[in-house]
Amino acid sequence: MRRFSWSLTAFSFTRIRFEIVIRFSQNRPFPAFAQMCVKPRLCRRRHNLGYTFRGRTVLGRQSLFIGFNPAMSTKATKAVSQKIRAWHLSRRSGTDLSDLAREINPQVRGWIGYYGAFYRSRLYLIALRIDQHLVRWPMQKYKRLRGRPERAWAWLEAVRQRQPALFAHWHLIARAPGRPVGAR
Repeated sequence: MRRFSWSLTAFSFTRIRFEIVIRFSQNRPFPAFAQMCVKPRLCRRRHNLGYTFRGRTVLGRQSLFIGFNPAMSTKATKAVSQKIRAWHLSRRSGTDLSDLAREINPQVRGWIGYYGAFYRSRLYLIALRIDQHLVRWPMQKYKRLRGRPERAWAWLEAVRQRQPALFAHWHLIARAPGRPVGAR
């Protein structure tokens, strides 16, 4: 049986590209960072290029283990959230939904491509935040939806079912058809 260990050796950053070069050797039974994270006092967070490297539960070949893996950092999440707020989607009642999609989709695709390379689940909250801002748009545009967020959510869900590829972030969150469990 071959035994490998790996160590993080280099970061290469060119525009929206993030590479981790991993060097394998045969002198240790498991990855060096995974060994560090088994002991809580040695497991430290490292921040680099919008990612946080820390001990995370990983599904291995046989069982779960703790690996030193990257995911979108809290600082990057806050920066993305501020950018979403700065779009002021609810104030654009003069435009239609396809124009909004045309404006925000390139940025959202970039975030999904960059931050979604590792731990895509960290992007679910960003997708939900975009939807929360999108729901405010029909509430400002259509009188029948003003002050009725439940109807605005239903309207947005209907648009999503009619045009599932309209917004780039809609494929991240799978919606279950029908009502949630326990709803009356």
